[in-house]
Amino acid sequence: MPSWSWTFGDGAAWTGTDPGGGPSRPTVAHAYGRPGLMPVEVVVRWSATYEVDGLGPFDVPEPVSQSARMEVLVGEGRAVLIPR
Repeated sequence: MPSWSWTFGDGAAWTGTDPGGGPSRPTVAHAYGRPGLMPVEVVVRWSATYEVDGLGPFDVPEPVSQSARMEVLVGEGRAVLIPR
């Protein structure tokens, strides 16, 4: 089963089997304590097998991994109370 490891650039991290759900259905989220430019990285790891000319499957001896990194600009938000 694949696993995803997120680092959010402010010392926080998360690892689990949920890929994150995407922008319309986010299931991995992080709240930042301060604004700034944060280096966010995700690494996915999984095991794999392969076949050669109808023989196999053979296990890939090491976990396969891919990663992506991007700089995320985090802004500052303010709470506003609105009387009813």
